[in-house]
Amino acid sequence: MRPIQILALLFSGLLAACSGDDEGDRPADAATTDAPAGGADAADAAEARSISFEVQPTTVHIQDGTVEPFQLTGIATTGVSLTNGLHYHIFLDSSEGDWLIYSEDVPTSPEVEIPAETPAGAHMVVVTIEDRTHEPIGVEASRPLEVVAGP
Repeated sequence: MRPIQILALLFSGLLAACSGDDEGDRPADAATTDAPAGGADAADAAEARSISFEVQPTTVHIQDGTVEPFQLTGIATTGVSLTNGLHYHIFLDSSEGDWLIYSEDVPTSPEVEIPAETPAGAHMVVVTIEDRTHEPIGVEASRPLEVVAGP
């Protein structure tokens, strides 16, 4: 056999070995780790942690400085439990600024009262899960709340 033929055979053998579809082989662009370190896996892990709830009643009235309270009902968490200092904060319209209350109570929150100076109209009840130092852990949900001035 000529040297060129030997090289051709070796080269074709290498190509066959590299493109094999044996069990355990990964395509060249496959991930080499199963840990969620970023990308879609990390997004899936974040989506696995959530809080859900309903607002009752969905419309509150403010009349002569008296505010009708509401409660969160059906509070449920997924992928996280309200233990070891974790709790939820309830905000109006944004999780920035002062919270209305914080609690660990499930499935129903204590009564929540919005400020009497809240303008009439559509608002959002925002709930975040926070740690024992009142820092958000990245779990947040919101539901609508209608505020009516008068009866």
